[in-house]
Amino acid sequence: MEASSKKSRTMNFLLEFLIITLFLALASTLCLPLLAKVNQQNRQLQAQNEALIVMESLAETMRIYEGQPLDQYLTDCQIVTDERAIITLDGTLTADYQIIIQLDTEKQAAGTLYNTDLQLFRISDQAIVMEFHVASYQEVSNDR
Repeated sequence: MEASSKKSRTMNFLLEFLIITLFLALASTLCLPLLAKVNQQNRQLQAQNEALIVMESLAETMRIYEGQPLDQYLTDCQIVTDERAIITLDGTLTADYQIIIQLDTEKQAAGTLYNTDLQLFRISDQAIVMEFHVASYQEVSNDR
């Protein structure tokens, strides 16, 4: 009787161990793709945040713009026209983004108004993620 009871306990232990192993295997096959997707989304959001930081810095730079040629005023940009430039972000995370700079100059009697539109552009899906509008003004000097 004792040998049969010991054998029964061993079989119960092995059966429970097998059930737990199957449960863990099933749980891992369901959770691993979810964890991989969350990790990918985290990297995308981190890249987007870094690109937004660069764009905010550029907006502050354009806020004090006083009419210099864009290729001299901005570094690391590709000049498309006198009023349009593109900065391709080349960081390890931000390589999927470009910042498009569109400058509009309005000459007025008292000075010049520089309106700048900045667009954060995601290359992979051709989407505009964020847009900023920045203006700066330079008064005409009255030196006599």
